[in-house]
Amino acid sequence: DLRQPAHALSLYVAALRQGLRMKGPDVSDALIPAVDGIQAASRSLDALLNAVLDISRFDAGVVSAEAAEVGARALIDEALTVLRSGASERGLRLRSRVPDVTLRTDATLLRRIIDNLVSNAIRFSRSGGILVALRPRRDHVLLQVWDQGSGIAAANLPLIFDEFYQVGRPERDRSHGLGMGLAIVKRLCHLLGNSLTVSSRLGRGTMFRV
Repeated sequence: DLRQPAHALSLYVAALRQGLRMKGPDVSDALIPAVDGIQAASRSLDALLNAVLDISRFDAGVVSAEAAEVGARALIDEALTVLRSGASERGLRLRSRVPDVTLRTDATLLRRIIDNLVSNAIRFSRSGGILVALRPRRDHVLLQVWDQGSGIAAANLPLIFDEFYQVGRPERDRSHGLGMGLAIVKRLCHLLGNSLTVSSRLGRGTMFRV
């Protein structure tokens, strides 16, 4: 019910944009910037609704993990292929070091963890590179996402997995995301029975470990 009006709004905006282009440059040039603003607000609303509904589904216990054997390299390569263009637009190098190992996990949920962690690294990195590494241990593997961003102060580390929390961002500034990605990652890791930790140094970067 919440998604339907948000979806309808995006369709109306698209129709409005098309109609304005048929009215000639005088009308379209004057009103297209306003339509662009409505479209940006519509996308933000849609992303917020999806994130809130995801959180609600996890907290209600209606999402379950279905473990199966998953090829780690293929899964991570596929995820990074989609994310690489966003990194390139910001001048960032996105690399991976993943051995050809088989994991027993829920591929869909693990993919979402990777998507959220890497997207977060891209969003908060101004330069340098991002590394996704998989390090086998005796009875498990470590998934690490490293970035060379501005880092997070030690006092803020316990707060970054809270809903809507954004380090160093005003409450109403959503240009760097909604502050929901890490909250979702935390719930996904709990659902999969994985631990989630983070270490960071100001001015040097951050590493998330699953």
